[in-house]
Amino acid sequence: MKTIWFYLKQAFVPLMYTAFDAAIALGILCIEGLPALKIILLLANYALFIFIIFSYFKTEGQKAFKVRIANDLERRRMIETGEDRPINAIEEYKPWKGFVMGVVASFPLIIILIVHTIMIAINFQSTGAGAIGAIFYAMIYGFVMAVTTELTAYTYYVMAIYIVVLSLTVGLGYMVGAKRLEHQQEMIKEKHRQIYGDKN
Repeated sequence: MKTIWFYLKQAFVPLMYTAFDAAIALGILCIEGLPALKIILLLANYALFIFIIFSYFKTEGQKAFKVRIANDLERRRMIETGEDRPINAIEEYKPWKGFVMGVVASFPLIIILIVHTIMIAINFQSTGAGAIGAIFYAMIYGFVMAVTTELTAYTYYVMAIYIVVLSLTVGLGYMVGAKRLEHQQEMIKEKHRQIYGDKN
């Protein structure tokens, strides 16, 4: 249960910024005509979203790596003393965790697309679930709306791009943050060895 709660908490920020950027995208789509301008503004909006999410999870990766450092110290003490000590395994850095966070944050869209697929199977002209998703994920679907008015039930699957991009953005940001802190730790250890020698 704690693991599920951890991933749900990590999904909050991407979902919050998705809603915020969707509102901006809907505002951009209200511009009369000028499809090229709409696309440029939508690209800028989406680039801002990616930058914010990447930066946030870079920080989360650093936090998670600090947890791993603390856990490693506890594990060393357990080996030395035989004492059972608590470790925070849930928040500890693992390279794959960032990608899982991105997928979890994409669950609402995944559910929407599954429901949309079921509705299409029942009635191939059905657009209900897809239309709801298009509002919340307007940062992606807005590109379709900016270039064409000929929308079908199948154009909503364009939103699946969000799942891939978010998972990569979160996962890579998380890894970059951890690697940066790991590099800093290695530099500190190297300086320590240069000053005190290998014995210390």
